[in-house]
Amino acid sequence: MHHLHHVIRRITSDGTITTVGGVDEGSLQVVDGPRSSARFRSPLGLAINLQGNIYVADTNSVRKLSPDGAVTTIGGDGGAASYTECAGSAPRFARARGVAVSGAGVVYVTAGASIVQGTPVH
Repeated sequence: MHHLHHVIRRITSDGTITTVGGVDEGSLQVVDGPRSSARFRSPLGLAINLQGNIYVADTNSVRKLSPDGAVTTIGGDGGAASYTECAGSAPRFARARGVAVSGAGVVYVTAGASIVQGTPVH
């Protein structure tokens, strides 16, 4: 049986592997909270900004893992795939696969065959 871990891991230059976010239980839930209890559904892409925040394309949502370990959903809900482009805080993504952050803090997300630009976040 193939087991997907659904976590964010760091690998240092000496080969040390550390889980920095998510619970390694193979769950398909999306749960915000502290790094030790947050859950990712299917993290596929990530980017790190200058402040050390990690942005994760997580199936149908974009999540932020802050340096203090808090995991929050900044767009989408992790549920059914849909697409809504909006200026507020509730964009929805269908198949978010990649994420990038500009030097100005603008988050870009590949969602299906589209690229969605967000507003600066820190």
